[in-house]
Amino acid sequence: MLEKGVMFQKGQVTVFIIIGICILALFGGIYFLTDLFSHYIDSSVDVESFNNVQLFIDSCLATSSEHGVREVLAQGGYGDVLEAGSVLKFPQGGDDVLVLPAYFDAGFVRVPTLSEIQHNAEERVARDFLRCVDSFETLKMQGYTIEASDPLVRLQFESSATKVFLQYVLVVTLGSSTKELNNFEYTMSFAFPQTYNAVRQFLVNQSMVPSEFLVTGLSDAVLNTSGSFGFSQTGDQGRDVLVQFRTAVDNPIVYQFGLTYDFDEDELVEEKIKPILSDNSGLIDRSVIEMDFLPEWNISKNGVFHYTPTVRGEGLSYSLDTKAIEIDAVTGEMTAYSSKLPNDEYEFILTVEDKFHSIASQPLYLNVRVVNETVPAIVPISRQIVERGTRLQVPVVLHRQVADIFEEAVYSVDAPPIFVIDSATGVLTARAIGEDAGNYSVRVNAYTSSWNTWYRFEVEFK
Repeated sequence: MLEKGVMFQKGQVTVFIIIGICILALFGGIYFLTDLFSHYIDSSVDVESFNNVQLFIDSCLATSSEHGVREVLAQGGYGDVLEAGSVLKFPQGGDDVLVLPAYFDAGFVRVPTLSEIQHNAEERVARDFLRCVDSFETLKMQGYTIEASDPLVRLQFESSATKVFLQYVLVVTLGSSTKELNNFEYTMSFAFPQTYNAVRQFLVNQSMVPSEFLVTGLSDAVLNTSGSFGFSQTGDQGRDVLVQFRTAVDNPIVYQFGLTYDFDEDELVEEKIKPILSDNSGLIDRSVIEMDFLPEWNISKNGVFHYTPTVRGEGLSYSLDTKAIEIDAVTGEMTAYSSKLPNDEYEFILTVEDKFHSIASQPLYLNVRVVNETVPAIVPISRQIVERGTRLQVPVVLHRQVADIFEEAVYSVDAPPIFVIDSATGVLTARAIGEDAGNYSVRVNAYTSSWNTWYRFEVEFK
């Protein structure tokens, strides 16, 4: 009996051990599955949370880009109007006064370069962006830990849009998860170079007749843009002029500046043009650098081409903002190789500095449209004048010097959305109604895997 009791107790102990092991295994399995499921849920939440950080940065970049570009252009392209040296004050009612740079001052032109305007806009966007981010206080309250580099903003005015690039390294931590975010981008449907170049051309023409306000030149300047302009005059004999260019959108971007005239001046200014002069003092030296207007440079065949600008001054040195064209730093002679320049429209900035460290800059417009045995030409298209509501139809035709050696071309168009081109046949169509009336500069393109070409022409919807 004693042996049986001992054996029964031993059996009970063995059973309890087995049951304990089973229970331990059961709870261990439950804990493992629960931890795994919880980790899966947390991970999915983290992914969505990181997306929220991305959306937050994208939103701040969009807001600061729109505001920053508007503010700079509303100040004539300057981050601080007082940097312009010569300024004008326009009463706005009550005690309000609008202070703007004088692009034209009794015969002398002072305009910031496109690169300077881009730089000023970059600085303003970066400042507005940091204000919007606000040290991530909102995100920190939600449990995020964020380490951030200094924001680096790069803005690019393109022919059809304005692009803002942000290099901003973020290390975002939420719970046990960490993710790095870095490059961001925002695109504004706003094309500034065309308006800027039109204003420059107006100022070039105005400098030739400094004692008269060439108001018709302003209307000519806006013909090839999709926006509008307005002006108002103040001062003695209306000598101070406020000029505003507006984009054709519901919430227009306003590019504005001032002009001032000496209508009592009997002697005309002898200089042909003094564009975009600047120095460290912010004052214009009227006798240091004189640069003639740079005409468009057109290249239509293979080869090496040279052009030397006409500039007068002492101890001049020349430079270009590109390596696609060679330039002699002493003589200013520029050398272009068609083999290094694909068919396209280019804009470069020529900068001249004299021994007094004064600087003059002008844009150099280069049109490369090489035609040879393997690259066809687009048959020239004349200016099209169409009644509003009437359908425009223009075939884009290739002139092939050697028949049957080309693969089928693909066609595209660079123009507002009312213009549509059949990519296979090259037939361009458009119909303007209501606010679409006006003048348009239209570029058509034809290309294959081995060549490309283009042609630009004007369309007016009356």
